[in-house]
Amino acid sequence: MLGDLTDAAGQPYGPGDATLVSFDKTITPNLHALASTFALAGNLYADGDESDAGHQFASAGITSLYSERTLFVKGGRSPLVNKNEDPEDYPRAGYIFNSLAQRNRTFRDYGDYIRVSGYDEGSSADPKTDDPNFVSMADQDAPTAGLGGIFNLNVPALAALGNHVDLNYPGWNLRIRDVRRAKEFIRDFDPLVKADQIPDFTHIWLPGDHGGAGPNVPPVPEEVADGDRALGTIIEYLTHIPQWSSTAIFIMPDDAQSSRDHVNEHRSYAIVVSPYAKRHYLGMRHLSSASVLKTEEEILGLPALSLGDLLATDMADFFSPTADATPFSRLNVATQTASVEGNRIAALLARTDQAKADADAYRSAALIELSRKADALAKKRGSYPAALYDRAQADLYRRAVATLR
Repeated sequence: MLGDLTDAAGQPYGPGDATLVSFDKTITPNLHALASTFALAGNLYADGDESDAGHQFASAGITSLYSERTLFVKGGRSPLVNKNEDPEDYPRAGYIFNSLAQRNRTFRDYGDYIRVSGYDEGSSADPKTDDPNFVSMADQDAPTAGLGGIFNLNVPALAALGNHVDLNYPGWNLRIRDVRRAKEFIRDFDPLVKADQIPDFTHIWLPGDHGGAGPNVPPVPEEVADGDRALGTIIEYLTHIPQWSSTAIFIMPDDAQSSRDHVNEHRSYAIVVSPYAKRHYLGMRHLSSASVLKTEEEILGLPALSLGDLLATDMADFFSPTADATPFSRLNVATQTASVEGNRIAALLARTDQAKADADAYRSAALIELSRKADALAKKRGSYPAALYDRAQADLYRRAVATLR
């Protein structure tokens, strides 16, 4: 994501490698602007091997033994295990939501921790079954209704989230644009802002830029661009409300998941956006996913939930006692298209396990990387002799097919 990050003078910023970038600043301009403007963690490592464990580490600092033993066998257990968010998966001390509830603190969750067993992952043949207001793959304006899928089993969700969930903010469903999620968040949150009753803690999940495939799912570059539009929309909104003066926002992927990195494949990033976040700050202390949770707990006055967040390094150095309340203005993101050759490789995702998020993470990541290389090569087509260009694209496709074996 951020290997091509530059500062205001156009100089490389942060420990990145531009040759490994799949989604550069033309696709994720808001992420890039936030990373270079506010405080960026450049030496942070994901605790989770994949997304399901990643969500647990982000909200509990640890993942349960049951979760660890079932993370990679979910495909064969459907519909009993989907996202490792069933009661059997709960860590011993619960999640940050449990800690907040026990102390009568206010909180709200948008889209996460609702994928219990039996959830259909938004996979109904008719998109309107899971998304009643579905218009088309390109639609970014239809209001969302429901949680994005059908629940086919009577399985309890996390009790602490009762009355703390926006029931019209969709969870996992790649056919629903993240921009629509962002608009629903603002619709639900704005009355709380106007009443000066915003929650002490708010958790927002933007799952749409996951790099999936299937009917009515946008091409991979447009999927990621849609997520960046949503991120920019949410941050612009939050930095313009009256409560912005006492707000801290943490932006973090839940895992690193087979991405390429010149330091370590587990390396990820986090961005702190706040009037009290140091501007243009690059934090290089060794951090983990649990570091973000620990910092949230310290701000909220909550105790640690596990050894993970207890022993993690916090992000105190990302903050300044002097406030700069300059708001963020979102950047426009052009509609993204892929090359013929890139789409040909991306189409191979249909031959991987797309039934669930992260079910086939390694092969999916490899195909996305090769697809983006084909797109990059296509942009330079005019500088290659035709025969050389065709051979290079054919080699990328052969490598992609070999990934499936």
